[in-house]
Amino acid sequence: MVAEQLSKTEIFLATALSDGRCSYSFSPANLCMQEASTEATAWAAIAICHRQPKLAKKAIDFLIASQNKDGGWSTGPDLGKSDWTSGPATLAIRLVCSYQKQYFDAGQIKRVLTDAFHYLINSRTDFLSPVARLLLLLSQGTSSLHYGRGWPWTAGCYNWVEPTAYSLMAFKLPDLIKEDLSKRVVYHANKFLLEHSCRGGGWNHGSFYCLGQSYPPYVVTTAEALLGLIDIPMDHRVKASLDYLSEVSHKESSAMSLAWTILALDAHNYNCQKEIDLLVNLQNKDGGFGMNYFVTALSLLALNTVNGINYFKVVSK
Repeated sequence: MVAEQLSKTEIFLATALSDGRCSYSFSPANLCMQEASTEATAWAAIAICHRQPKLAKKAIDFLIASQNKDGGWSTGPDLGKSDWTSGPATLAIRLVCSYQKQYFDAGQIKRVLTDAFHYLINSRTDFLSPVARLLLLLSQGTSSLHYGRGWPWTAGCYNWVEPTAYSLMAFKLPDLIKEDLSKRVVYHANKFLLEHSCRGGGWNHGSFYCLGQSYPPYVVTTAEALLGLIDIPMDHRVKASLDYLSEVSHKESSAMSLAWTILALDAHNYNCQKEIDLLVNLQNKDGGFGMNYFVTALSLLALNTVNGINYFKVVSK
């Protein structure tokens, strides 16, 4: 049964991606979201990479063509400054080009990714001024400068869990980047996520404690953070978050929550059969999931775990 539904979703997504790009929404009610979407195209490219590499290449070619001069991506071509979608775009290029090397020019991809990682490194938010950092250094030593630091949704904003998780995936998948500066960036971003885990495990958007109250975790952001932290599975906060996610996942009723949960739990070697059964029952008649191509792509990735395919598992320890 899953094989039939996998095929149906793949055909639906491939049709949307036939010209190498897809919009975010396929709902007629969301006409404003029918333009090409960086996010949706990136996830769709990853989702069809295994069985339709030539179509995945068309999507990657679109992403490369729409890369901004600063190395990042905006929500769609010519839609303003580079933003959080740079994480998923970079991840898609790394994954697809790694698993389908024969379709790409290695030199071009190296240049594209070099620019992309320069953007990601430089777009992190740091609210400490140079003077404040100097005072820390003088008073507490070099270790004081290794504080948690993640990514914002847009430049200059606060660090948040989701964009940090997306960017961390780009640095870690399909394998960890060994370059020293990137390793430091990963260390600081890991620290940011770990410091912002909720009491008892899991993550919300970032504010885990405020005005004397501990805020509860959310399923989606917990799953995303766990994928961003795939290289440190033994950390006690990661373990607690996996326990939380596995305990609450059966209560989920949205395709997006279930898809992220399956990808995260499977990547950490948890059994996801009950979540897969729930997700399968949410497939639309046309093969899509939810109301947009982003969720459909995630769902296809999640369902493919039944075939032992999960691009979020492959990490150099």
